[in-house]
Amino acid sequence: MFTLADARPGLIERALDEGLHVLAEKPLGSDAAQEERLLARIESSGRLVVVNLFNRNTWYHQFMIDFVRSGQLGRLVSIEAVHLTPDLLPTEGHQPEGPPFRDCGMHYVDLVCWYAGSDFAEWDARGLRLWDWPDPWWVDVHGHFRNGTLFRIAQTFGYGQQAEQVAARSQFEVVGSHGVVRMRHDFAEVIVECHGRSSTVQRAGPYQGKRLDVLAERFADVIEGRAVVDLPSAADSVAAARTAEEMLCAARRRSTAIGTAADLDKALRYRAALKQQGRAFPEALLT
Repeated sequence: MFTLADARPGLIERALDEGLHVLAEKPLGSDAAQEERLLARIESSGRLVVVNLFNRNTWYHQFMIDFVRSGQLGRLVSIEAVHLTPDLLPTEGHQPEGPPFRDCGMHYVDLVCWYAGSDFAEWDARGLRLWDWPDPWWVDVHGHFRNGTLFRIAQTFGYGQQAEQVAARSQFEVVGSHGVVRMRHDFAEVIVECHGRSSTVQRAGPYQGKRLDVLAERFADVIEGRAVVDLPSAADSVAAARTAEEMLCAARRRSTAIGTAADLDKALRYRAALKQQGRAFPEALLT
């Protein structure tokens, strides 16, 4: 189900009524209440519903989490996810998915939770209402999990929107009592560095996008009984979306404004011009 979020619940319910398994994009609905109702329907259906929480599909996060789970880092201390891009602006068709932190940010809410192996305990969230838009287009959250591990997530679609040549910053770091694992990518190449108590490894490889093909193959393996694989579930997606929405609401309450509506108009015109030239994000970085 790769429609916008407002159309997904009805289509998923139709598929379940037909007895089908479902592979869906996230978020599963337009708001937390709608997703909770859908989750109850999914869990009573007896069907497999897998959601494209894409970071779990990638070679680099699979490699990193295996290193973490091997015990090379010792006890987890902190996890940081930073994902800053010059992506969709307000009014650019993003409405059914919600503001960037609920849509894109929920990926990183899921990711830090996946690595921590624990539920969130508490956090502090701050937002920046770029161009004086009502919703924060830049959110920074920090806090800790129930197991004591610290976390930080920073996410925006307002990173250098009017630069001559667009750029992005995406990095992830896990620190333990004995070592550290870190990753960075520029949407072309990924660099992973693992510094463990008895092993030091560096890997580099292509970014390769969201690797939906990997998820689809694992999905088929589970359905046909060829493998038992830990797939991102509807419950995982709903939990991440709900938490991201709560963090977004907290950031909205404690937000400041920078810029004006006139600045947003300029950014929209500039981004439209870049698109015509094939120089907008993400195309400019993928080529």
